[in-house]
Amino acid sequence: MASSVLQWAIAEALELLESFRISSRFNEACVSAFGKEISSEAYLAALAALPPVSVVADTTLPIAHGAYASNPPRILLAESLLTGPPGLLKDVLLEEIGHYLDDRFNPSDSPGDEGAIWAALVQGRSLTAAQLKVLKQEVDHGLVILAGQQVPVELAVVAPLPNLAVDDYFNLPSRLIPGDTVSVSWRALNTGDAATPVSPFEDPAWVDSIYFSVPVQRSGCPGAGLHT
Repeated sequence: MASSVLQWAIAEALELLESFRISSRFNEACVSAFGKEISSEAYLAALAALPPVSVVADTTLPIAHGAYASNPPRILLAESLLTGPPGLLKDVLLEEIGHYLDDRFNPSDSPGDEGAIWAALVQGRSLTAAQLKVLKQEVDHGLVILAGQQVPVELAVVAPLPNLAVDDYFNLPSRLIPGDTVSVSWRALNTGDAATPVSPFEDPAWVDSIYFSVPVQRSGCPGAGLHT
């Protein structure tokens, strides 16, 4: 099962990356992430030579979801990604492929988290100047232990979408970048009144709030509460 999920993710990522080559945003994305334009031929050759992608225990990547090691080139993914949201797996894989492309085409590492910039742009996200500045200042380097040896890597430390008390009913990005605006709408299904519990935890039978697990900038919603 894990193997099939990984194969699916790699195939999906490569299909997206190959089609992105003919996008009008391709050259701009390359310059934003890697500081230079990349020819179509060199880009496709790099994708064809994608380094091995390995799944490792979460304890190997305790503060990250993925990593790219350049010597020898290889991509590492945390095991829990394979049973998590597919969008997060795809996002991390695209970020690590971005680290690989930067390593292949530049003699030294590009400033900031070029992998995160690449993953966002490939998936059609528009980054503001402020967001790009934040990502250009990120430090994505770290060390992992592989076969008893310390190996320098570039990490994908994805800040996941804050947990919503109402769970997975929203079509939201798998990664939030500072400055993002998250808009959600919902319907409160009233099956009783506030005094009527519907669970052992004494929850009322109606909900008019969404709770985020991290602080967010909020704007009011008529008739509903948004809590941080």
